[in-house]
Amino acid sequence: MIQESDLVLTMEMEHLQEVLHLVPDALAKTRMLSRYGPEGTRIDQAIRDPYGRPKQAYARCYEEIEQCVKRLFEELLEQAQSLM
Repeated sequence: MIQESDLVLTMEMEHLQEVLHLVPDALAKTRMLSRYGPEGTRIDQAIRDPYGRPKQAYARCYEEIEQCVKRLFEELLEQAQSLM
């Protein structure tokens, strides 16, 4: 599955390391989702799993993921349009 993917996104550095352990050749296409976060976000900053935490942690996690996915979508859209 990793080999067939164009982009592999992880939420924590441990996830990224595990992907690279399984498929070392995936380095060029594996990124932390936080890379697409708001300006000032470190590209290696984890998006913490809210499991077992208060409801506010789930809401914060959702907001972080939503911001990152929106920016990622915009970047992918720009790349696609530049190919046309």
